[in-house]
Amino acid sequence: MCEHVSAVRQTISLSNKSATHSDQFHPLGPTHGRRDALGLFQFGAGRRGAVTQVFRRLGVFVLLSLAWVGLLWPASSWALTCRDAPALAWQSVVPGVAAVHGHWPSVTPAGRAHVATTVVLGQGQHVTVVDPGPTERVGRALQQDLACRKLSHKLSSKGAPSAAPRVVGLINTHAHAEQVLANGAFGLAAAATSGTRDAMRKRCPDCLAALRQDLGATALRGTRIVVPTQVLVDGQSLQAGGRAWRVREMRHAHSESDLVLWSEDGGIVLAGGLVDGPQLPVLAQGSVQGWLQALAELRAWQPQWLVGQQLVSGPGQVQAALQRQQQYLCGLVQYAWQGLDRGWSEAEAVQDLPPPQAWAADVTPTQARTPGADQTPKQSTDLWTTPSAKRTHPDLNEAWQNQQRQQHVFNQLRAWREVELSWMDQTTRPSPWPGLCASTPDVGR
Repeated sequence: MCEHVSAVRQTISLSNKSATHSDQFHPLGPTHGRRDALGLFQFGAGRRGAVTQVFRRLGVFVLLSLAWVGLLWPASSWALTCRDAPALAWQSVVPGVAAVHGHWPSVTPAGRAHVATTVVLGQGQHVTVVDPGPTERVGRALQQDLACRKLSHKLSSKGAPSAAPRVVGLINTHAHAEQVLANGAFGLAAAATSGTRDAMRKRCPDCLAALRQDLGATALRGTRIVVPTQVLVDGQSLQAGGRAWRVREMRHAHSESDLVLWSEDGGIVLAGGLVDGPQLPVLAQGSVQGWLQALAELRAWQPQWLVGQQLVSGPGQVQAALQRQQQYLCGLVQYAWQGLDRGWSEAEAVQDLPPPQAWAADVTPTQARTPGADQTPKQSTDLWTTPSAKRTHPDLNEAWQNQQRQQHVFNQLRAWREVELSWMDQTTRPSPWPGLCASTPDVGR
């Protein structure tokens, strides 16, 4: 059964500032009340002051030494831990916003690889994590890497050791296993829309079982379902990572409910699963029409920065990324409409389905070093990290391409059934597709 965690405040408020309090030590302070004890170490009345000062200074030295060891011990412990820690694929977006891209190949020929992007908000002692990943171990690896990066920065700048960043906020953008099943690694109440919460209650048990088949029992060890208990609503404002964010909910788009975080001041949009990088979009629980409407709304905001799945787009690139996503979805619509006009059946339509041009030349996603995956260390470390990855691992690259072809067929069938309703009603009801796919060839005009 899905686990429930206790509800927390309705507004996430983070601070990148931490206060350091130091007790003042006065080595030459008054000694009233200690004369009898000091008398045990006196060698004569004339040496009383000198001996007292010696022991006072010795006490100060010991206390300061212990304090310094206390500061260095966590750093040295983390240094030993960090030596063999997994190095995650971080990508800086703007100060206080960073993305971590993960790719987890299947351990069986019949399984599916999984990709996801985690976003970390904040650069001080407190951070918020958006979409923590697919497994308990991935979530713990993220926390460890955050601590190691903090330590590395302090040591390289010769600064004083400080505490590791603490994750104080956890947000799920939508109910897909790759995004949410690491919730349990953080010991926090996750936040999401009510639609995502309800979908997780319904689908996560099956998703967990499927993910265990794909990635292996070792990688999924300790992974449990933690359903969000803090509900975020459309239009709500929240503070995370030193920025103000507006919550937007896109219904029936990529999934039943897709949460988008929009920072108007920074021009930054965290799009969750609505925009994809090298991998094809996944049209499962959502709809083509709802997804296209969501993309149109994102374009209207005119963001300067966009973070999607395996994707970070900066100034001058965002509109192209949104248009690419739109063209793929509109291509599904166009192909279905033309097939229906020609009298094709579903089976005939996908029998010789051509690959989408925008994704045909793309390489596989970059893989993060994944703790606990059922693979050899070399594969876990080096896979997909260099341009020669396709030549080094042709079998896994071929598996990824086959998976993408299957995904395209699946998406086309889902789009076909949605478009078919409009095609059958075109004489009595205006088609919605021309307005959503204005830049594509005629669709139901």
